[in-house]
Amino acid sequence: MEIDIAVRTLFAEFQEAVFRRFELEHPPDESGTFVSKTLKGKKYWYGQRYVDGKMVQKYHAPSTPQNDHDIFNIRKDRQGKKILLRKLLADEQNRAAMLKRGGLPILDPLTSSVLKALSDALLIYKGGVLVGSYAFWAYAGMLGQRFEGGLLKTLDIDMAFDPLVAMPLEVPVSLLKLLKSVDEHFREVPGFLPKYSPHSYIGLHGLRVDVLAPLRGKHRGSVRLEKIIGAAAEPVRFLDFLMKKSVSAVLIGPGGGIPVTVPHPARYAVHKLIVAARRPVTESSKRAKDIAQAGTLIDICLKEEPAELKNAFREAQKEGKKWRAYLLQSLKRLPTETQAALSV
Repeated sequence: MEIDIAVRTLFAEFQEAVFRRFELEHPPDESGTFVSKTLKGKKYWYGQRYVDGKMVQKYHAPSTPQNDHDIFNIRKDRQGKKILLRKLLADEQNRAAMLKRGGLPILDPLTSSVLKALSDALLIYKGGVLVGSYAFWAYAGMLGQRFEGGLLKTLDIDMAFDPLVAMPLEVPVSLLKLLKSVDEHFREVPGFLPKYSPHSYIGLHGLRVDVLAPLRGKHRGSVRLEKIIGAAAEPVRFLDFLMKKSVSAVLIGPGGGIPVTVPHPARYAVHKLIVAARRPVTESSKRAKDIAQAGTLIDICLKEEPAELKNAFREAQKEGKKWRAYLLQSLKRLPTETQAALSV
């Protein structure tokens, strides 16, 4: 169901403010604060910041009238940014409450805290891609829709990384430490076989974080991502198709917005058709949810971005007989008018 135009406008303003606030919080300059040291009677400046929970200092420059003046201006500028950030965050919280009243989904506090930590660490924003049902959550505000509650129900946070394109971080994030900083109950879920390194983590109340990577060729065990998250990922077929085109989006939490990167909704819809057809009979409820999410997004994309949807559908068909068989099998579960619209 389409939400009111006033709510859509409010969300657009909210999203813009979230992106702006995030850029202020994560400037390219990672020097952190500046501290001075006196060594052998001479004063020097060092950049100081926390890395993986530890204080790290890096030499910046000697103390000179010009350098001292520059650092004074940097400190003054940062103080002004702190004041602006407090204002932006207060505005976000007010708008989040208004958006909830307008019918958009709001994350619970624990899930919001976990997703925010992952976003701040650039693991699901500007790094990896948030996939699964929380990506579907993000489409509500993006597309201006009120989704049925059953389509949003989930306890899994799925994030995907493509090792062929992901950039190694200067200081890799320890995913388990990051999750424990939010909820100390988080622990690794052991792999089914010795060759499968842990790629799932479970916390309080069953909240689970799964790390995924595209499966290309034969399945040879876990995909190593030490230089990115200090952990492994589960290789999953068809994920490269889903991740090929992504967009920036915002999830709504009780404390404000959380910027994320999600697959383009057209690709998400086509991917769900493929995934649904591959579900075993024991996952019939998940298959029904896949079809429902796909059908909802297809109907919206046919109105909003028909060319993008049909291009994604054509691309999937060109992948071979198996892909076409999966698509046809799932399409039969959709209304006849939807099937007709996708007969390209």
